[in-house]
Amino acid sequence: MRLIYYKQPNFGDALNLWMWQKLIPNIFDDDPSIAFMGLGTLLNESYQRRV
Repeated sequence: MRLIYYKQPNFGDALNLWMWQKLIPNIFDDDPSIAFMGLGTLLNESYQRRV
């Protein structure tokens, strides 16, 4: 599973790498067939097409 999140400088987005590794460690392996949408990520059709 790969962690997907918006990489612009704001508080919610900046927490993604740190927080998810603390809450669910060792789950992200960059497998492109499974996406996990992090904090601050817009969930809409436009974003889904890019993932």
